[in-house]
Amino acid sequence: MTTYSKAKANLLWARVLLAKEEGFGPGQGFRYDIADFVQEAWPEKGVPALIPVSVEARKHQEAGIKTRYEHSVPLGVLFKMMLETDTVEEMVDVIERHYQTAFVTIEEDKRINALGYRSKMPADWDGNIMARYDAAGIQF
Repeated sequence: MTTYSKAKANLLWARVLLAKEEGFGPGQGFRYDIADFVQEAWPEKGVPALIPVSVEARKHQEAGIKTRYEHSVPLGVLFKMMLETDTVEEMVDVIERHYQTAFVTIEEDKRINALGYRSKMPADWDGNIMARYDAAGIQF
């Protein structure tokens, strides 16, 4: 990580500590703060050619049909995991291992939501960041 991203990590950590102390959720700005931090710390996570695209979404993209860009692990789940960390280093490790975006079709997104996974992971989640897609039968 660069010095700049260490500063951003410390800002995120301060937000996590405040949330722990005050008992509140991530808030709207969290989405942008974490995306900004990830882009600085791991720029490859934002390279379109490296973002997973489902088989069906790739067909849609090639045909000019709109697809959905979404977080493999919902940000609310990621935030809760961050709340369970004890140090900025642990928080960064959680982000590095679990922050991933992907492209799916709108229909595939609806399947994920119909299973109840819009904002949560499967109950038997073992840390596999693709678990929601696996449960919905989405192939990458």
